[in-house]
Amino acid sequence: MKETYKPIETEEYLGYHIFRPIASWIVKAVAHTPVTPNQLTVMSLVFGIGSGFFLYYADGVLLTSLSVLCLFIANVFDNSDGQLARFRGTESLYGRVFDGLIDNLVFASVYLAACLKFTGEYGPVIWLMGVAAAVSHSLQSSYFDYYRNEYIDIVVKGFKGEKTTSSEILKAIDSNKRQSGKYFERFLLYTYLNYTQVQEKVNKKYIGFRKQNAIPSDYTVTYKRKNLPLLRLWSILGPTAHITYVMFFIALGAMDQYFIFEIIILNIHMLIMKIVQNRMIQTLKRDLWGEIL
Repeated sequence: MKETYKPIETEEYLGYHIFRPIASWIVKAVAHTPVTPNQLTVMSLVFGIGSGFFLYYADGVLLTSLSVLCLFIANVFDNSDGQLARFRGTESLYGRVFDGLIDNLVFASVYLAACLKFTGEYGPVIWLMGVAAAVSHSLQSSYFDYYRNEYIDIVVKGFKGEKTTSSEILKAIDSNKRQSGKYFERFLLYTYLNYTQVQEKVNKKYIGFRKQNAIPSDYTVTYKRKNLPLLRLWSILGPTAHITYVMFFIALGAMDQYFIFEIIILNIHMLIMKIVQNRMIQTLKRDLWGEIL
């Protein structure tokens, strides 16, 4: 089932060694049944909501453990949907967008439960912290997602990445408008369009020169050497990493402290990584085309 994994160098460590193998059991069990990848995605949401429910009522080891366990299982299903789609060769833009929407709802469920749980202690401040953490989380994940797909696009041969431009999404929206009864799919596309436009905006300079200058095939090894260590560091902000952080803080009964960790520590890491990544891009452009961004 490893053929259903994403390229190993682009996988998060815990995702590849823990969540993917467990997800593979699910894929094997349902591979030749009518179960669809989207149904597995919905199961991820069910367990994500369960995690939020148990977190809100947790006042001891049992419910806290159930909250952590539900979040763990939610991430297993989140891995299994994509693996099943790759196994069947049925990956689609709609599937990726639906998966991303459900991922956000899983975290929203836990964040909401944490805000409700700590309102009595912090008042409105906890809601401000929750919103700030959610926005930070989204931006951090968009960076990791962008640079991972960029790496796959340039370095990994024989694997279809998930890189999609806003212009491609707009074409899909136009196509969707010509079909009746596709309102939910259209909603998903507009949601993904906003997400992609944010990615393109924060990487505007890099995307601009990449459109005009293809990276030569004989430079791929050098590109990999320069970018792979950075990708490993970006993975600290990946989806499995975030799930792991949340499970850890839930286990400690300290989701309020998680918000602080998200807003301060992870944002500092993101800003440092962006500075380092920009310097690498400048070096890349100078080496290849004798220009600096």
